[in-house]
Amino acid sequence: HTYNPAEAIKHRALAAQKRWDRQIQSQLEFAQMGKTLARQWSKMPSAPDTHTYLARKGVPAADGVRLDKYDNLVIPLRNTAGELRTLQYIKPDGTKNLKKNAEKTGNFFVVGGELNPQLPILYAEGYATAASLQQATGIPVVMTVDAGNMVTVSRTLKAIYPDTAHILLGGADCTKTDNKG
Repeated sequence: HTYNPAEAIKHRALAAQKRWDRQIQSQLEFAQMGKTLARQWSKMPSAPDTHTYLARKGVPAADGVRLDKYDNLVIPLRNTAGELRTLQYIKPDGTKNLKKNAEKTGNFFVVGGELNPQLPILYAEGYATAASLQQATGIPVVMTVDAGNMVTVSRTLKAIYPDTAHILLGGADCTKTDNKG
């Protein structure tokens, strides 16, 4: 069996085409899931500041934070085009879940209004941290869910706001030995 360069090129091209097709398919599925989640989210009432989790953390419910029928806080994560792509659910006990089969990477929630290129853009992982920072600074804070996504989101927003200061405030959980934040 001899090496055939033309055959090798053909195999690489087919593999690349399959990867591309999978990527397009997942983007279509993410877009469809986002639309479904946006409809669900839009029907939910605004979360009260008295929600168990918020009261324990000492932060209010930001505009856009909703409440589902199971008493979970529901936070919409959007892309830079403003399209809702996934929802984070926070149970009263603080357990957090993201919607399965929805797109997390690159999506975020802004606590405390619109981003303003005249102000620094602050980044935090979780909702309570973002809300605390927003209260302390009066500046909108980008919530990214986790440290890995903070890198992705901040790179994307840095490209949109290149002349703005970007401040990443990673969480250091002293109860864990592995600290991505």
